[in-house]
Parts: sequence; structure tokens; C-alpha cells
Amino acid sequence: MPEADTRKLYVSVDEKVSVPADSFFIKVSVVGFGDTQDSTLIELTAQLDDLRAAIPALEGLTGFSIETDDISIVPRPDERCKEVFGYDADRVCAPGEYVATVSLDIKGQPALQAGNLMSLASEKVRGSVELMSFFASDKEAAEAAALTAVLAKARREADLIASTSGSRAGSILEIRPPNIDDYYLPEMRLNDMFAPVGAGTQRQYAIRTIPIDQPTVEVSKDLLIVFALEPVEPPSED
Repeated sequence: MPEADTRKLYVSVDEKVSVPADSFFIKVSVVGFGDTQDSTLIELTAQLDDLRAAIPALEGLTGFSIETDDISIVPRPDERCKEVFGYDADRVCAPGEYVATVSLDIKGQPALQAGNLMSLASEKVRGSVELMSFFASDKEAAEAAALTAVLAKARREADLIASTSGSRAGSILEIRPPNIDDYYLPEMRLNDMFAPVGAGTQRQYAIRTIPIDQPTVEVSKDLLIVFALEPVEPPSED
């Protein structure tokens, strides 16, 4: 049948699938204190060095990356002077101490090690440790799973719609993307961002473990599927 004569059935489908997460993203905010700027930075750097040395030796961690924000150092007015001058203390009082801060974005694998790395970071630095997200590093596999689910759902709906008119849904003629981007949690390219953890000759750190269940991430797919609408062949009299 010429394409111009082909009857078409348009089915708009959206579907969500959950895929196992294999990676995690943790933000660590490190704080250092000191009487001078130099001593404050030395104290902060010592914490960072301690954490960086400990992460590769975390048993079960297969890869990780660390990105560091800019370090800030802020003077705090002397407390006795602050009691006298109140809100003007920052302007008139000499520094009583300095506070340095820096944030680390740590991404690693496998996802089940997120709790243990959080425990390790909490032991090695002063500051806060926050689990930001889990994600699947293989975006193509996650999207393929979502596409398979969308096509299966579209076929079921097309068969149901076509049957009401005495027809059947034939082959797929076209797949159109939606007007909005597919939603997917943060992506990470392993070859670019992961440093493999070395062999087990390094010291293993004994930490308070934090067990977690296997996390998943949700991938959404929203497509317009165009089917050929075909007549149902009458049963043969033979």
C-alpha cells in the first residue's frame, strides 16, 4: 500500500523505569580554624590530605573522583570585643580567629559504598557530609530500558485502540521525540572522572559502616509512536 494511502494511528506514551544505581555523589564541607591565616590554612589542608589519603584505601570502593571548590578564609572578631561593639564588631575589632572552608564533590562507585564513604569523611574532617544523589553511570543502558518500556506500552495501547475499530496496529512507521528533554539524573563518564582504586596492598581503614539498600534511579521517556493501522484479515473459509 502506498504510504499516502496508509492509515496511521498516533499513540502518545510516557513511561518511567527504575534502574539500579551504580554511583553516588557526596558533598563534604570542610572547616578549619586557626589564630592566623597561615595556621588556619595549614589546619584545613591537613584535613583534606588525611581524607584524600584514606579514600583510596576504603575497602569495596572501586572508583572515585574529587572536585574541590575555591577555599574561603574569613576572620572572626575577638569575642570580648564583639560583646562590647555588637554589630560593629566586624568593622572595629581585631580578628580573634580565622575560619577557612572548602567544599568537596566526591563521586564514586559502587553505590552501596556511599554510606561507608560518608562515615569515613565524618571521621577525617570537621564539617558536614551530605549525600546528594545516586545515579546510573551508563546512561545509554538506562535510556534503552526506558525506550523498551515505552514501546511495549505503546504497542499495548495501539492494539487496544485499533481493536475498537475492527483494525489492528501494524508496524511502527515513526517515533517522534517530545518537545521537552527526557529526564535523567546527573550523568558521569567513567573514563573521564574515575580514578581506579589500587590493589589491596594499601592500608584498609576500619570505620563505622553505614549499610544501605540497593538504590535505584528513575528514567522517564515520553514519545509519540506512529503505527500503521491495518485491516483485520477475515478468517479463511478453508
